[in-house]
Amino acid sequence: MAIQKIKLDLGTVYQKEEGGIYYFRYQVNGARKAISLKTRNQKEALKEANKQIPLLKATSAEIIAAHVKHARGLITPEKNLLLSEAWAVYERSPERATPDTVSEALAYRSTFEEFVNWINDPGKTLRDITSQIADEYAQQMRTLNIAVSTHNRKIKRIRRVFRVLREYWSGENPFQSPTLLRKEREEREHDVHRLSFTREQEQQLQIVLDDDQYKVMNKPEVRVIYYLGIKTAEAGTLCTWTNRTGKMCRIETEHWVWYVEGLEGSYPNWKQVIPTQKALIRSVSFLPERGQQLEIFLKNVPDQPPHNPVELYQSDDPGYLNILAGEMHTSIAAEFIGNWNDVSIKLNKHALLRLLSEGHTKIEAGDGHFPILATGGTGRYITIPLYQPQKQNQEPKPIQTQTEEPKMENNEMRVVSAPVQTVVRNPEPVPEAVDPMEELNHGIDELRGRLKLLLDETGVLTCKVKEAVLKQKQKERDFILAKRAIERIKMAI
Repeated sequence: MAIQKIKLDLGTVYQKEEGGIYYFRYQVNGARKAISLKTRNQKEALKEANKQIPLLKATSAEIIAAHVKHARGLITPEKNLLLSEAWAVYERSPERATPDTVSEALAYRSTFEEFVNWINDPGKTLRDITSQIADEYAQQMRTLNIAVSTHNRKIKRIRRVFRVLREYWSGENPFQSPTLLRKEREEREHDVHRLSFTREQEQQLQIVLDDDQYKVMNKPEVRVIYYLGIKTAEAGTLCTWTNRTGKMCRIETEHWVWYVEGLEGSYPNWKQVIPTQKALIRSVSFLPERGQQLEIFLKNVPDQPPHNPVELYQSDDPGYLNILAGEMHTSIAAEFIGNWNDVSIKLNKHALLRLLSEGHTKIEAGDGHFPILATGGTGRYITIPLYQPQKQNQEPKPIQTQTEEPKMENNEMRVVSAPVQTVVRNPEPVPEAVDPMEELNHGIDELRGRLKLLLDETGVLTCKVKEAVLKQKQKERDFILAKRAIERIKMAI
């Protein structure tokens, strides 16, 4: 028996299946609508449908709105949403996930796009996705040998997208089943990811890190991180104390413990990254264009491994900062605060370049081997000066004691726009014979100071990464708020 369709003045009364509930189909403003008449009796269905016809003939917007409201009370119309268009709708929803990091926000999108590409059917809608399809996708991901945590995060992201878009499907969330998630023991059974370096890989890394002919970004920091943590699966601990022989230090990790005797002298408070304002007793400031001038000069200075030292000190003319890098020398106009008599700061060239590239125009320092603080640019920059042990009967620097035509040299520095000069320093006096044991001890002390510098620089880099992430989060939040405001304006219009 064929399914009956009864045409009325406006619309059609029909059954989806024989003996089923009657529906009334009509058009409003060119859009086809269907509502359930909630009866299997033909006469009752026709009576209910005829009640809707006067509303369909109305021209008043208020009456039409009332009809739509009434129709929604009779049936919730099913909405079709293509998988290819689902992400755009999800992004506009106020219920969407708001991850703390940009990378996680991007991961949500890439995870859902991976699922859509796996379906590979442009005509598929959200209603077409069943729990069986979700299970097949989970089984397919199990074959990729990805970590258990990665697998579970992907499933939960897709589950969240479907939950936000719940008005476009009916029944239960197809990704809701806990069987789609993996157990931690699966990773141990299959031995995937988190593998240690092989011995051959370790040897290759050591060759690259120890040979100066290989260029690696932030190589000194990477070298320290490698040697301290290559075989460490857990965080280590640092402990310092004082005994009868002096200061001692211990670094302990999962696999090894390293004891070392501390050098004599005053040490910075390593528990406090940013030095207190009370400890910063002197500063030097300069205009941004002078910082750019200095940056150009430093880029032309050849490296002097391993420390690439650059010395900063006040000129005989109090209004100028002298910069000495090997046999190259320049000066820039600057303003000094505090006592700079017989005081100099020796920094790594690349640390000073990084400081200038971020727009900092003020350098604050304390006494001794104390962290310096740079401000005026992006955030705050902290670094440790190169270790300068005090020497007895230290001869003054030739660059500081040059007296030949001082007026002419100073005048040139004030007039030229980029006062980059090369000055040949007076030859150093031939040192006397040094005891080999004393020389060895000095080399060990220098090595210790170098390692401490690299560790401090690593800590500074970590702080800067965290600061950059926080700024990026704020930008992302500002963007989301602006986007929502635009959407509200569009809706109001």
